[in-house]
Amino acid sequence: MTAIAGPSPARQYPSPRIGANGGFWAVAFAFAVTMAFSTLPTPLYVLYQQRIGFDRFMVTVVFAAYAVGVVVSLLLTGHLSDQIGRRRILLPALLIEAAAALVFLLAPTLAGLLAARLLSGVGIGMILSTATAYLTELHRLARPHAGGGRADLLATVANMGGIGLGPLVSGLLAQYVPGPLRTPYQLFLVLLLGAAAAVALAPETVPA
Repeated sequence: MTAIAGPSPARQYPSPRIGANGGFWAVAFAFAVTMAFSTLPTPLYVLYQQRIGFDRFMVTVVFAAYAVGVVVSLLLTGHLSDQIGRRRILLPALLIEAAAALVFLLAPTLAGLLAARLLSGVGIGMILSTATAYLTELHRLARPHAGGGRADLLATVANMGGIGLGPLVSGLLAQYVPGPLRTPYQLFLVLLLGAAAAVALAPETVPA
């Protein structure tokens, strides 16, 4: 007598095109790139002041726009990834950062700076509340018998290393490459889109 096959058991995680280990490195790369992008404009404000003609007080206002974006984003999305999934927050955040890079490129004005920094702050707020937890969970999936120290260390390196790398990259490009107010954003637009494509292939660790 032929047995009737029952429904296959549901899987907790959707099948990704890269495994947990690949997703771990994709998220670490995305975390580092976005943190570097958050500090990328810092050495360029002197050039913006010369081109646009605003004073030091407006530089403070531009910094404040970024801070407002971060705070509002943390308040609104701080625990959202616990409910709807890590990738479902991290991927839109990367696209928001890419949109900020486009605003920097297309609107090199004071209004454009304010809008771009506000967008960047929103994206960073989403990433800060998601990336470290995502790295920990992916590491646990990839190496279930290993401790969490590796994930914590890499999250710290990506965060702090990215913050330090951003001004270094933009400062070097501004000094040695033509188009100092365009080339850094063009480079990071490519990096952000590449990071988004990699994260899109990573496994989700929190079922919606």
